[in-house]
Amino acid sequence: MIAGMTSLTRILVLGSIAYALAACSGIAFDDDDSAPPRCSVEWSIAPVEGSVVVDLFASAGGDGSRLEPLQTIEEGLDLARTRGDRFLLIAPGTYVGSLSLGPDDDGLALVGCGSETILDAEGAVGIDVSGADGVLLRDLVIENANTGVRIGAGAGAATPVQVNSVDVEDATRLGISVTGTGTRASLSDVNIRGVDVDPAGDALGYGLLAWGISELVAEDVVVRDATRSGVCISDVADFTVRRATVEGTTQFNGLLGRGVQVQAGSSGLLESVTVTGASDAGIFVLEPAGVVVLNSTVTDTLEANIEGAEGRSGVGLAATSGVLVEPAPAPMLLEVRESTFGANARLGVLLEGFGLDATLSDVVLSDNIIPDESTFPVDAPLFQTGATVTVQAGEPAVELTGDELQTLFRGPLPVN
Repeated sequence: MIAGMTSLTRILVLGSIAYALAACSGIAFDDDDSAPPRCSVEWSIAPVEGSVVVDLFASAGGDGSRLEPLQTIEEGLDLARTRGDRFLLIAPGTYVGSLSLGPDDDGLALVGCGSETILDAEGAVGIDVSGADGVLLRDLVIENANTGVRIGAGAGAATPVQVNSVDVEDATRLGISVTGTGTRASLSDVNIRGVDVDPAGDALGYGLLAWGISELVAEDVVVRDATRSGVCISDVADFTVRRATVEGTTQFNGLLGRGVQVQAGSSGLLESVTVTGASDAGIFVLEPAGVVVLNSTVTDTLEANIEGAEGRSGVGLAATSGVLVEPAPAPMLLEVRESTFGANARLGVLLEGFGLDATLSDVVLSDNIIPDESTFPVDAPLFQTGATVTVQAGEPAVELTGDELQTLFRGPLPVN
């Protein structure tokens, strides 16, 4: 017994020393050796055994446990791979560098502490997932990346890669990209802000890009201030974008400026999508294999000088088959239901091209600004040429409100 101390006093002193030693690692732990209090929600999915913990402020020589974390994410990845642990828990702090995950990382979960865990990519790719199945990225902030998260090379073919509660800020090429044959990904609660074009000349500037993949599910996604395209889906066999918000997408050097662009035979659903302040088109659909726009709203699309579309920008929804002369190709299907297009600079809806087969139901066109004949060859809030347009029976199927002109279509209109 320490001289002059009662048994109770000695217990309290030793307990204080143990707490101080734990605090030196930068994380204050509960008595049960569980997650640190400020990460308890984020880390609740991870078992104590089978997890590796990284803390930027930990002492050197840690063993990767919650009481003795490692200092770097690279150390944590190496240990997780060696031991087969499938949870890498990243404590608050700003970690500099980029990460690459491959087939050896199947089933690995990288879990941060929300807005307090920041990965600074210093102009490189933030997290690259290539050929790995079942990877989970969660509760992280990625900043200053060329591409925030890159998923490709068939990653998620067996079990989709998941990106949950991740913020990507100030990327200079792509916020999140999902590419490659067989690749599958699921995104939820993702925020992408401020994607600029690549200063090296490879423009892009897209918030979310899905290209040539098998499946994409994106729910509760917010994209703000992207350049050229907020969300671009190209040649995707099966996609669902639900409860997405896209704001302030701008054009660059006369190119694009579209909130959501779906093209190249993609098939899927845009549901509860809100697009505001895009240039050229809020939603642009090219050569759809079968696209449904449901319960969505597009407003305040700006007019911009877009290359190849001079005097034709500022449209809420623009859809085209890309075929302006007959004969028509196989039907390209578009269905628009329960959606509103309002206060767009030129048109609410533009449908054109032979082979485009569009069906509208419960669509509201409100306060779209119709220019005169000298600047746009149309005299109605919805312009149709070449495309087959069917208005579903209903009261009313397409409703005009505000200052819309009362002539709805230019051209023949079949109604079933």
